[in-house]
Amino acid sequence: MAAVPNINPTQNIVLPEHFKVFEKGTTFKCEEDEVKQRIISILGPYGVKKLSLGSGARSNPIESTKQKFPHKRWVWFCGSCEKKAREMDDSKRGCCGLKIRFLLQDKREDQQPYLEVMEFNLPLTSNHLLVTKEARQVSESKVIKSQAELSPRKVRLLENMGKSRSSAELARNVLFDQHGVTLSKNLLFRVMQRGRDSAWGGNETESLTIFHSEGMKLREQCTKYGVCGKFDTKTHNTTGKLLGWYAQHPLEVLNARTYANDAVFVDTTHNATSYSYKTGPPAVIDCFGHTAPCGMFQVPEEEIDSVSELMRLLELDVIGATCCTDGGPAWPEIARMFRQPHIEDTWHNCENGDKKAASLSSKEEKKKFRQLKNKVLYQVLDQQELSDAFSEMRLLAVSANDSGELGRWIDRMETGQTLRTATHATKFFSCSAKGALSRCEQMMSKLKNSGTSKREMKHWTLGELQNRHFTKVCNYETEVTGEIEDAITVKRDLSRYVLDWESVERTRADGLEIVTTKEGVPNPFRLQSTKRVMQEINLERPEGNTNFGLTLTLCNATEELCPNLHVKTIKEGSFCQGSMLEVGMRIYKVNGKSFSTFDEGAELMKSTDGQLSLTVEKPPSIGTVYTIQRKGKGEQQKMLCTVFIPDSDDLHCQSNYHVHTCSFIRCRYIQRALIDHKTRSMNDLSTIHSRWHIKNSPLYRVVYNNLVTLMKVDGLGDAALPAFLTPAPNPTECAHSSIADTGDTDEDSVEEISQKLVVPSTKVRRFNDANFIIKPILELAKEDAEVFRMVVPQLKQMYQNSLMIATSKSKKVQNAKNQLAASGASLPIMPDEIRKKRDKTDDINMANTKKRKNVKKKRAKKTKLSQRSKKDDNDGRHVSSREEESGDDDDDDNITLAALGGKK
Repeated sequence: MAAVPNINPTQNIVLPEHFKVFEKGTTFKCEEDEVKQRIISILGPYGVKKLSLGSGARSNPIESTKQKFPHKRWVWFCGSCEKKAREMDDSKRGCCGLKIRFLLQDKREDQQPYLEVMEFNLPLTSNHLLVTKEARQVSESKVIKSQAELSPRKVRLLENMGKSRSSAELARNVLFDQHGVTLSKNLLFRVMQRGRDSAWGGNETESLTIFHSEGMKLREQCTKYGVCGKFDTKTHNTTGKLLGWYAQHPLEVLNARTYANDAVFVDTTHNATSYSYKTGPPAVIDCFGHTAPCGMFQVPEEEIDSVSELMRLLELDVIGATCCTDGGPAWPEIARMFRQPHIEDTWHNCENGDKKAASLSSKEEKKKFRQLKNKVLYQVLDQQELSDAFSEMRLLAVSANDSGELGRWIDRMETGQTLRTATHATKFFSCSAKGALSRCEQMMSKLKNSGTSKREMKHWTLGELQNRHFTKVCNYETEVTGEIEDAITVKRDLSRYVLDWESVERTRADGLEIVTTKEGVPNPFRLQSTKRVMQEINLERPEGNTNFGLTLTLCNATEELCPNLHVKTIKEGSFCQGSMLEVGMRIYKVNGKSFSTFDEGAELMKSTDGQLSLTVEKPPSIGTVYTIQRKGKGEQQKMLCTVFIPDSDDLHCQSNYHVHTCSFIRCRYIQRALIDHKTRSMNDLSTIHSRWHIKNSPLYRVVYNNLVTLMKVDGLGDAALPAFLTPAPNPTECAHSSIADTGDTDEDSVEEISQKLVVPSTKVRRFNDANFIIKPILELAKEDAEVFRMVVPQLKQMYQNSLMIATSKSKKVQNAKNQLAASGASLPIMPDEIRKKRDKTDDINMANTKKRKNVKKKRAKKTKLSQRSKKDDNDGRHVSSREEESGDDDDDDNITLAALGGKK
């Protein structure tokens, strides 16, 4: 409350705190009508229902501001009181006394026009304030029933909350907490409903119109990403009823083209809108380990033809990419059509197992079942261990009182173990430390705000679903942009997600030993290698020649995409010799036709005369195969693993260590092999799969160009760019790009000549030299306002950059200083955005990393202090020393996917 001088001794009244917004000197940049509504909304409970323009007001003669501010001077009086009360002297009890005077300030050209309060008068003797304290409280807590009493700001707040489908209770609480206003239920509903209708349409026709117009905007060429988005609808031929639709933001198009070569994650759900469609937001995994969106579709039912057509349109039908789904009945056939390995989401099966286990009788049985379930779903076991775990689960299911539901769940897991268990699923793709595929649910979970919006989703229109999806795309873009900026500034080629994994693995590489080495052998991990390269080979078969001179074998294993003929040898004199057909290739189609048996494939080849077209897969790469195991362990505990290091410099390394087999991160076994390899090492970026290279991200070029544009200084060009935005020149190019070597160099050109800066050795000389440059700039800024407007922001930024470098004591910054000095580059003007600290714990797979590290540090410190006081009586050594010699670290061998990550 703001105290007012007590004019009348009989009065002891205090003006309400919210009157302070009209104190002298307060400014308003909104329109005249909006200010008027705001005054009425505050003074309305005190009886001021309308305002009248009084004498002393002047109209605004300036046409440019006349529409927004009709008056140059405003004098407002109360329009609710009688003329007699308004004309009474302010000292008399029962007068009105209300007077508000505004002045339009529009003289300064560099500022927008605004209103300034010149006078606000409401005497203590006013009849608007002559009420008891209890009456005033009742008046202030009055329930507002008319929109005329609401200021435009409050109306906009309610309309925006209605647009986002916030609850009426939340809107009422927000208004009361922020403005002390209580609204009636009907008024609240009307205003929020109007905001919702204006955003998403008042009926189905308006709603579909908004939805379709927003979707059509995606088809336009995006100048930012250089591609068009996608949007289309499918309607019934006769009725014209909407049967389905799909949409893809330009960034999602690039995500699909970049990352869908490895794996695609799809989870469909119902009740995502007020219409009975199944909604699917497919996703991929990007180079930062994030679940990246790559589109949205809706279909009436999750059936094969409609879903497969939409997946093709979204460019997610990549041959060889793993299809990771929620286990819907249509997906196995869709994956077979696309020639993709199909596996199911681990999280869904885990949740279903917990529900079925509720029928077990005792807590001990439930705990045991949960352990076995996690072992089966998340640990990589040999086949016998997996079978034994299923047998133990069956014994527990006998005591369950659930009419066989738990037993049927176990049967389903065991029958489909190639789809659902980490032992088999990690052969195709692994991107999560917790499990093979705990990613399918994430895009849908984000869409539902982790389940908090699940109830309201069934009321959404198509436009609301579309808008919510695009909001998630923008959130992803913002998150990744920050990480790319951080990587560019420190010249990092890999994300923190990858580096954190590899640093953990590096600590364990020294405990491994190489058992065997074989050079010049094919890649044994063909199924897990980069996207298989298919090509068409055309052969001319001589007339009457029935002997191909080929040795072929049929490959029809479960892991194969489809049956194929493996070329083992090509005999001398065969017409295939000298063609593009090579030993090691696999024939998938003959003249565009597939086959399922050896005889069928051979007959297709023999029955074709003349031109023969073969669809083949290129042979695997050649390199060195290592077998590596742990040191000093029993024969069955050595964790023997295989590593392949390709000879080609443009191919990544692989191993069959389960956590990293198909996520292509350099695990402990790969790092151990690279230590002994002749030509390749961890310094070679090509030894890790290109999907993890930050420069391959669709956003990299966009972020890089934005930083270049932001940091360029007019007149200096690229010379003003920092070292991290200037690519290091190729030494071979530098050797031939000398000015002395070129005969036709422009004599007037000075852009290629960089002057070497000599730094004075004393402080006084450094100050004088810098002042000699800065002083003329300051003189120009003093004389010219435009120069001042241009120079001051740059000087502020230069000061901040200088302060950051001068006060930094870290070794990394010091090394950067030395590199900057050695390169001769000038320090750029660095924007604030790049210097902001970003918390890397937002990564879904590295969540709570900082917290766990702090806990580990505290625990290690406590252990160290306790060990100082507790020495062993026999040999005087620490207890931990003897435990290390005992070699009891079997648990380290059996590291599971679940052990390396937090809960989902």
